[in-house]
Amino acid sequence: MKKQNLFFAGILLLLLISAQAAMSQDWLKKYSEETGKVSGDLNFYDVKKWANKYFKDIEQEMAEDNKLGKSFMGSEEGKKGLYIKYKRWEWYWSTRLDKNGNLGYGNAKVFKKNTRRLVPGVNTWKSIGFTQNSGGYWGMGKADCMGFHPTNGNIFYVGSNGGGIWKTTDGGNTYTPLGDFLPVSQVGNIIVDFANPNTVYISLAPRGGWMNKSMGIYKSTDAGLTWNPTAMSDEYNAGQPIYDMISSETNSSILLVGRQDGIFRTANGGSSWTKVTDWTCNDLVWKPGSATRVYAARDDYWGSSEVYVSDDAGVTWSKLTNISLQHNSLTLTATAANSNIIAYSSQQPTKSLYVSTNNGSSFTFKSNLPQEQHIFYSKTNANIMYNGGVNVSKSTDGGVTWVQQTHWHSHPSYVEIHADVRNIYHSPVNNDLVYFCNDGGVARYNEPNNQWTELYNGLQITQYYSIACAQTDSVTIIAGSQDNGGSRRNANGVWQNTNGGDAMMQAIDPTDANVMYSTYVNGELYRSLDGWVNNYVTISSNIPGGKPNGAWVTPYVLDPNNHNSIVIGYDEVYRSTNRGDTWTKISTGLTNGGEMHSIAVAQSDSRIIYCTGDQKQTDGSTINKFFKTTNQGTSWTSYSSPAKERITQLAVHPTNPQVIWITTGGWVDNQKVFKSTNGGATWVNYSTGLPNVPTNTIVYQPGSNDALYVGNDMGVYYRNSTMSKWESYSAGLPNTVVTDLEIQNSAKLLRASTYGRGAWEARLIINASQIEDCKGVAGGTAAIDGCGVCAGGTTGIVPNTSCCNPGTAIAVQRWNNVSGNSVSDIPVNTTPSQTIYLDALDKDFIGEDDFGNRITGLLCPPSTGTYKFWIASDDASELWLSTNNLATNKVRIAYLDGAVGYKHYDATSGQASASINLVKGQQYYFEVLHKEGGGDAHLTVAWALGNEQRSPIRAGYISQGVTNNAPTVSISSPVNNSTYTTPTSVIINASADDSDGSVTKVEFYRDAVKLGEALSSPYQYIWTNAPAGTYVLTAKATDNLGLVNTSSPVSITVNAPATGDIIGPDCMAKSESKIFSVNPTLISGANNFSWWSNASVQGIVPSGGSTAYSTSISSGAGFGGGQICVGINYNGAPYYQSFCKNVSLCPALRAGETGKRSFISIFPNPSIDAFILKSEKAVRTLIVTNNEGEQIYTLTGVEDGKVLELGRNFSAGNYVTYIKYEDGSEETLKLIKVK
Repeated sequence: MKKQNLFFAGILLLLLISAQAAMSQDWLKKYSEETGKVSGDLNFYDVKKWANKYFKDIEQEMAEDNKLGKSFMGSEEGKKGLYIKYKRWEWYWSTRLDKNGNLGYGNAKVFKKNTRRLVPGVNTWKSIGFTQNSGGYWGMGKADCMGFHPTNGNIFYVGSNGGGIWKTTDGGNTYTPLGDFLPVSQVGNIIVDFANPNTVYISLAPRGGWMNKSMGIYKSTDAGLTWNPTAMSDEYNAGQPIYDMISSETNSSILLVGRQDGIFRTANGGSSWTKVTDWTCNDLVWKPGSATRVYAARDDYWGSSEVYVSDDAGVTWSKLTNISLQHNSLTLTATAANSNIIAYSSQQPTKSLYVSTNNGSSFTFKSNLPQEQHIFYSKTNANIMYNGGVNVSKSTDGGVTWVQQTHWHSHPSYVEIHADVRNIYHSPVNNDLVYFCNDGGVARYNEPNNQWTELYNGLQITQYYSIACAQTDSVTIIAGSQDNGGSRRNANGVWQNTNGGDAMMQAIDPTDANVMYSTYVNGELYRSLDGWVNNYVTISSNIPGGKPNGAWVTPYVLDPNNHNSIVIGYDEVYRSTNRGDTWTKISTGLTNGGEMHSIAVAQSDSRIIYCTGDQKQTDGSTINKFFKTTNQGTSWTSYSSPAKERITQLAVHPTNPQVIWITTGGWVDNQKVFKSTNGGATWVNYSTGLPNVPTNTIVYQPGSNDALYVGNDMGVYYRNSTMSKWESYSAGLPNTVVTDLEIQNSAKLLRASTYGRGAWEARLIINASQIEDCKGVAGGTAAIDGCGVCAGGTTGIVPNTSCCNPGTAIAVQRWNNVSGNSVSDIPVNTTPSQTIYLDALDKDFIGEDDFGNRITGLLCPPSTGTYKFWIASDDASELWLSTNNLATNKVRIAYLDGAVGYKHYDATSGQASASINLVKGQQYYFEVLHKEGGGDAHLTVAWALGNEQRSPIRAGYISQGVTNNAPTVSISSPVNNSTYTTPTSVIINASADDSDGSVTKVEFYRDAVKLGEALSSPYQYIWTNAPAGTYVLTAKATDNLGLVNTSSPVSITVNAPATGDIIGPDCMAKSESKIFSVNPTLISGANNFSWWSNASVQGIVPSGGSTAYSTSISSGAGFGGGQICVGINYNGAPYYQSFCKNVSLCPALRAGETGKRSFISIFPNPSIDAFILKSEKAVRTLIVTNNEGEQIYTLTGVEDGKVLELGRNFSAGNYVTYIKYEDGSEETLKLIKVK
């Protein structure tokens, strides 16, 4: 059974459309204990007043660290960890309050209307966020829950609080989003019907937390393609928090939901619900194999939390325990290995574990838990338990003792798995597999062999604070996320990480894309001068007296007139003119110890700076203030804000610095955007057309008629000076919070960061000043972008639904000198020979032979009604039509396999389509294929509306743009005939391009089996745990019109692992460290490993333990060879075995200098595969030569400590490696490659 955060363990950091995932909030527990407040509306200002006192010592410690230039970054444990969690909470909710300062929840009707507006498949926006990360510390985003197909282990669902619901059909190699158009993007529970796996239930709510409102339970009957509310469907501002949801193990129509106001039960799949208890239930567990017995955890913070049981499938309940402790909460777990066992974890008096082996009749204390309260049993062994929190611990004796298994960041003794476990599950298909949801995604653990596999990649659920674009190229971006650090996309399309932890505000020098800036919490500002390739420096520590404490997300900007100048707002404003090397304070007493929240420098005059912040009053409260200087800080003017709600961002007119716009958060209707024409002295409301949700960001479109874009908790909206109200510009953008907007000028792209669905982009509205009547769009006038978008009425701005922009000619792709008479003979995946033009789909190609034609475009019907199509040709032809403007939805509607006379439409039955309903003003992708062998040659495509006379389709009803060439794709690595040795991961990189469009995805195949796909550059797939064998790899690229091309094949061979009981080097030098591992075939069933050596060694780490199947052995100065040995204890026969490996003293590797220490280690050497090198010093140049002295490999600029792989494709023989270090020293090594 899945486990969850407890009563105080989940607090909604994202509500409405996108959110921070619920997290352990012990600070909130402290607040409740000290104030007595535990339910109902939570007043933000009351909490903040309390927190200022409770965390005063932490902020004082931060201030002292700032003076010393020390970073606040570190583990999220202890009181510092509580402070980090509180500040995330404070940042998010500060802009989501009602008029009284209570946490706002909005109106469900707004979101349901938003759902109807967004139509899947209409793609103004496209995702550009990274799809893969390196794993461990660097994840994708927060995964909260999972649901599993009952019989297919490759199919499961992942829910995210802010990222919606995702599905995989290949075991987690790739994922597809299924919830982008749900009313909200919060999914806290998932149940898959074991009797009908196409039926899936989800809770639209953050998981747990007594303040977390919900929209109830939704249901899909088509495996997640569409969703509908069950009878438990709530208004968002009234819906009760949902903690848990389970289904009966014998009757899939019976579900139980634990809510704040009780347990609810359905016996008909959600058609109706019955409330069966009045008390809060935060956890539910069905007894394995039972049709009737189910356990529940009652949550009663001020009374006593207890375990309850039902023996009639949840209809009636009775109490099992008498714990009688206040301030407590419980979680439950059971196991199919022994269905009589039920266990609970208790928060009081300490985090502890109690187990019953008699169905709950009595419970026995087992141990204090090393992690948080997430507990979970193995499905097959009742002695094996898991405890999850920041890390994962495991017990093999029923919870009496615990051994840590993972660590969140770079620990030598544990596997690095992302922090903060949120849920634990077992696979219903494979009993060996255990799944952990954490803040990086999903990690899978294989119980028998102790192997961890991260299944993060493909889950685009990153919670970004902000985004920045380079202006010197159209590709480079940098973005900062919560809990998964910063990331950058280089000009070559490759994503890499920047700073860790929470990465906030981002910036890129507009004149040099290598100069990048990022921040950590409270304004710790970093700078990189090489695009974050090698290093970065903390420039906020250069502020005299140390970095001041700033807001959680501290605002700063680069001066648009001087790229070396930075202006940052803490409690005061500081300015640097040399990229942060030195700073000058340019304000005094603006906030009286408060915080700045937004800042802007006028593009037309750098002396004019605007900023907004919370000004602290004498009673400790704060008020919104607007500040302005016209002399670069010599003096400041303070204005009152036009709204009580916090100002979220500023935009300044590019040529008139007195014209400014501000956006505000909060839940006050028609208080979203304000405009001033006198520098902030007075304001007018500019909010008409915006929904009543927090508005987070605003950006001005250069060279426009005051065109503005705002991002809010429902998407993106657009307005210019000719429009009387804002219009939605969100078609294709998931229902999620938009946190930041930025414009890339040369490519005319608008880019958005979201809080749960990564990064997105859409093209700017270029011709926004043109006003036309949009026929077929309710509301009359609208702004248009040529034939690209129409805005008007209630539909908002969507891809061309009424403006066809027809041409005067039809472009035809022509392939010449192609034999054959079938359309399958047309080489559409190659570049056409030429382009010809027609004025209609009607042409007699007199005297032409051996060619193929392809015509693609958008068909624009002149009227709404029922149409019919015909095709006639010599030789063969096909007509394809889509249900919308996307090629991916095309179907063949008419065809001809042979040849007929000119315009002989009725010769065969396949030439005529069925009746098809088309809508005036909408576009429909079409495609015509025509192949001519020899003799007569002609093609005609005709249509008719209703009973009208059919006629050829003319150019005036077709919009094309450009013809479509196939994308190009090739596998760049591995190279052909590469070899690997198990266990191994094969990193497949592909290059793909489309000369006349864009590449929408690249799919990776092993023989005929799809491995996975990448939706954006870099096109990469990591094939983990590749088994031994010979394989053919290919990559398939698909362009934006659905055309597919396949790469040339690449063959690879994966060899079986090295033999021997102990795997490791055969020799060691004196005073060096090497890794030795037990052969994986000996690990199954082992419970302890102990290592020793009869040689002269200085250290063996670890020397033993249940997971010490690999160890690092350091030879001593007197090492002369000997044996490395390991003893293994097993759970069953043979119970104990020992194995030894002879290790000799390696010959000196440094020519002529035997005994002199080498600063680079090589393993294995000799090698049958690749060499692994690790240098203790930074390497300037590394050159490898063969026996003939020919240079075959060169590498430059290697950091110290970096692990390198080389020589995988070297032929058998001897090689010499010359190394020159950055300190000027040199070294020569010999490499031996054997067959």
